Amino acid sequence: VARALDATHTWLVLACDLPAQQALLARLRESGARVIEVRLDEPFAALDEMRYTVGSKGAPDFLSLAAELDERGLRPQRILHLWSFGPRARVRGPHDWRRDAWVSAYPNDLWLDFSSLLLVGRAFFAGPPGVRVCAVSSDMQAVPGGRANHPEKAVLLGACRAIPRAYPGVECT
Repeated sequence: VARALDATHTWLVLACDLPAQQALLARLRESGARVIEVRLDEPFAALDEMRYTVGSKGAPDFLSLAAELDERGLRPQRILHLWSFGPRARVRGPHDWRRDAWVSAYPNDLWLDFSSLLLVGRAFFAGPPGVRVCAVSSDMQAVPGGRANHPEKAVLLGACRAIPRAYPGVECT
């Protein structure tokens, strides 16, 4: 992500309070980029000129955000999805795997890792071509000698494959 920093564009960043995410936001801002930070919280609201919250209600919040940013001339050309990056509240190890906990958390995980990215697409990709999306995850895939702690995040890959097909001119990595 750091190589892709581009101060000439407006960035929409879906983030939370994790230190690594906040450090990346700070680096983007220091580069001179216009950064619009979006956090997950109820209801949709403008926290200040460049920080917003969207709720888990879905499309209406993202459409409201897009309308507000369009009105202010701030349609993003770069979108950074960080909601799949970082630890999840629950811990799953080889001895504490609880099927019920995983099943009950899956709808929220699916929304964070898949639906939110598609809803961003619905709200922001109808404009001119050239939008680039970068979806960042952690613990989704196993590394040699390790294991994937959160394989449910793999749905993010499906969203990244579907977006360029549904919205020609949009890149998603």
